[in-house]
Amino acid sequence: MASGVFLSLSRTTVVSCGIEHTISDYRVSFLPGIGFYLLALLCALHLTFTYAESPNDAGNQDLLSHVLPVVLSWHYGSVIVLLIFLGICNGAIWGFLYWHLENLGATQSLLGLLIVLHAAVEFLCGSLSGWFIGKCGHIPVLSLGLFFYILRFTAFRLLTVPWHFFFTEILHGMCFILTWTTAVSYFSKSVPPQCGTTMQGLLIATHHGLGVGLGIFSTGLLINRYGAPGTFALYAVSCGLFLIVFVLIQWIAKVPPSPRIRKNDESVKSRPEEDGEPDEQETQETESLLSEPSTPVEEKAKLSIQLPLLKLPTKVVKQQCSGEGK
Repeated sequence: MASGVFLSLSRTTVVSCGIEHTISDYRVSFLPGIGFYLLALLCALHLTFTYAESPNDAGNQDLLSHVLPVVLSWHYGSVIVLLIFLGICNGAIWGFLYWHLENLGATQSLLGLLIVLHAAVEFLCGSLSGWFIGKCGHIPVLSLGLFFYILRFTAFRLLTVPWHFFFTEILHGMCFILTWTTAVSYFSKSVPPQCGTTMQGLLIATHHGLGVGLGIFSTGLLINRYGAPGTFALYAVSCGLFLIVFVLIQWIAKVPPSPRIRKNDESVKSRPEEDGEPDEQETQETESLLSEPSTPVEEKAKLSIQLPLLKLPTKVVKQQCSGEGK
């Protein structure tokens, strides 16, 4: 916000060859940004981390071989494709929304306020993401985020007054932060804990790398051909079609089982518990067997059979003696 105010104050009007140009001195934004980056670097150099060895260390096993079956399945693969598509949408917005607003007459102060609004809704949705996921579930939240993209791109196509965009950009947190945290949470449960960093890197590469890069590149070509309003309308239609296909795939495809990494000395037969500890019922049965006295099985059978035989003749003898006395 401060950068936007300083940019508005630093704007000057220059007339060149009879054409009036408005020039902004962006050094008032770049120089403080470089200073904050250096300050963050100094703070990061003094951070210390401790790494505890995991008892379920996979050793030299190829972690990617446990991630690929999950990613290539219809259920999780469609979520990966959704992340790429959401990255394309974010690239279109991050690269060309402010340019479009400036063409509509937005001031630098207004753009700075819009960035503050983005930061506020990102913080709010990021803090409430766990509550949203617990109430709605992962797939419904992802579908809802894609639906909000339809509303945003439709508004970008129709609105012509810059400050009206404040009402649509409230949905930014639902579209970006909430969908991203939901996808990370969903995939963290689909792979073993040892593959968490591998899956996290894959998600970042597909969304922030491939998706955003394709979005900025393709949106520039589309705007050059169809203009900004036509491009935003095309994105709104694409989001609607993608939402229908995504919901159908999630409705038809089943959730594949999560692969489990075994240690080198672990037997082929897996235990009921994923952490490798023995079953509680099995432990109780073993302790009960060890606590019993070491009596042979044949002797136990003899005692159980002979006891009734000893009681029967005793009762008969007593009845005969009482009859003779009478």
